[in-house]
Amino acid sequence: MGMLNVRLSEELERRLTEEAARTDIPRSELVRAAINEMLERKAAERRERRLEEAARMIAEDPALYKEARDMAQEFLPLENEATGKEDRQDAEHWWR
Repeated sequence: MGMLNVRLSEELERRLTEEAARTDIPRSELVRAAINEMLERKAAERRERRLEEAARMIAEDPALYKEARDMAQEFLPLENEATGKEDRQDAEHWWR
């Protein structure tokens, strides 16, 4: 396991120490969990931005838009089966 030295403000160190005492979790474990959570959130934000960019590209290109709608229509029976929406009348138009 790697080691990292970090300087904390007195306030942050006090809060970390209080949380460790309150939860009976070592400070180092709390810091590892916080770093992991932040890195996961950053990765999710990057994925979300890429999806937004792709959706924007598709929306702006009529050929891509038509292809995406055709694919959605093609996968609709599987989507409905997977989500249990087979009997819903409006399930056919979920992407609108």
